[in-house]
Amino acid sequence: MGKGKHTPSERISEAVERVEREVEVINELGMHLRAASEIVKVANKFQSLIHLIKDDEAANAKSVLNTAALAAPKGTRLKLVAEGPDAGEAVEAIDRLFKDRFGEER
Repeated sequence: MGKGKHTPSERISEAVERVEREVEVINELGMHLRAASEIVKVANKFQSLIHLIKDDEAANAKSVLNTAALAAPKGTRLKLVAEGPDAGEAVEAIDRLFKDRFGEER
């Protein structure tokens, strides 16, 4: 293609970003229902597809039931994966939730 021109598929692939990060459950109660709902609340602010992965099990981070079903106690390490136009921002926001213990004191 000419300088500065892209095929439609090239433009789409440039717009889709994939970001992965390891997060750790550090709050005392683990990733219980309230914590899962906090993740979902933040995840739903973004267009990107967002998943949390524990071992070989992937959960849609926009679903409370999927996220809570990971049954992740304190100390669990999860892979956070976002794919879409705002993937980097989504990962940053959800990572901040984990680091802030989902708003819990311990």
